[in-house]
Amino acid sequence: MFGEDEITEKRSQEFFKYFREIWNRFYDNHLLSKQVSLEGIYSANGSYKNFCLSFDRAVEKDTEMKDKVRNSFSSFTDLEQENLTDNIVNNYQEGVSCDTKFIYKFDSDGKAVAEQGINDLHNAIPFVLSFVEKLSTIIVNEETQQTIYSHQTIKQYDKVTIERITKKIADIDIEENIFIAKISSKHEALTIAIQLNF
Repeated sequence: MFGEDEITEKRSQEFFKYFREIWNRFYDNHLLSKQVSLEGIYSANGSYKNFCLSFDRAVEKDTEMKDKVRNSFSSFTDLEQENLTDNIVNNYQEGVSCDTKFIYKFDSDGKAVAEQGINDLHNAIPFVLSFVEKLSTIIVNEETQQTIYSHQTIKQYDKVTIERITKKIADIDIEENIFIAKISSKHEALTIAIQLNF
């Protein structure tokens, strides 16, 4: 987003807009963990560098949050001003791999929220595959297992489309078919989908 050159007002606004979106994701996930680390890659003077920033949103009073947010944003300023050469990424190709990680430190409440979030993710994936035709496979890597969702077949019955999503848990011979029925309005401005139970 920024290089090591002087930061202009326009670039500063772009920077804060971009990281405000990330910060909002942190804040939206406040129930998960009050302490979050962000790892990723940034562009600096024509090269790419790794970074890791920690954010602490634990506060006793709501008024303390403003200082925590200010400290978080100053971390980005510090990152821009550092001149490290040992964190350069060689042969980096932008957009080829997922380079951004959000690392949460869980307490028991945060863990319960995260587990519910993972369950919601697994429930949503068949719908994502049926709505986004360009996606054929989604892989979810968890600590103890890998789940592979594949868009298998499409059958058309008048205006209703029936789609089969195969859910396979790797390393275990468990395979499940999930059927989604969807109907779209004229010009596909609105699509409604439901899971079919047989």
